[in-house]
Amino acid sequence: MLTGDASVNRDASIICCTAEILSNVTLRDPALSVDYVVMDEFHYYGDKERGIAWQIPLLALNQAMFLLMSATLGDTKEVQESLQRLTGKEVALVLSSKPPVPLYYEYRETPLHETIAQLVDHKRAPVYLVNFSQRAAAEQAQNLMSIDITPKADKERIRDMLSTVKFDSPYGKEFQRFVRHGIGVHHAGLLPKYRLLVEKLAQEGLLRVVSGTDTLGVGVNIPIRTCFSRSSTNSMVSARRF
Repeated sequence: MLTGDASVNRDASIICCTAEILSNVTLRDPALSVDYVVMDEFHYYGDKERGIAWQIPLLALNQAMFLLMSATLGDTKEVQESLQRLTGKEVALVLSSKPPVPLYYEYRETPLHETIAQLVDHKRAPVYLVNFSQRAAAEQAQNLMSIDITPKADKERIRDMLSTVKFDSPYGKEFQRFVRHGIGVHHAGLLPKYRLLVEKLAQEGLLRVVSGTDTLGVGVNIPIRTCFSRSSTNSMVSARRF
């Protein structure tokens, strides 16, 4: 696994990494030997900011076979024709309108902390709360401290896991309060060790809520059952359950 923060067994025969990592590795070594590339979220191909990370491997690794996946692509005819011209290989289109994991959508006008408490009670946690800024992510984590969402046994496990962690940064003390309560904060402004700690606790099933920004999908491993995206008013919340 290769991300901007971590490297695990980087010489393995199968590497799981972000699109940016693959792009950078390809630029450093154009003769890179790669047989297969599976690219998720391929709709970013046309994104103004990140699209180049999907485009470079397609241009440079033309000896590889690509599996390009997306749940939101429209007409792919132009992309198919371009790939066939570039690689000289036949391009196959696989379509399906039925997601393997059912998705349920809701829209609520109840206060955020009440909605979160209800979701936890109904076994729909872990919940990821999407905020528009890093500051808002921290503020919402503070607001959720008023509800008791984590069983005592889990709090004790969290305490044990934190026993060897040093919270020695200016933000460490406040961050520690959230985590001990069962609430994670995750965004690019945190120290890597804090982000990794949130991911580890979430993987252990100890965090009921993670308050962060919309960068969650960039090489982050956090199990999520419900995703919240707030509107411009604090009381209006949309939810998606996986």
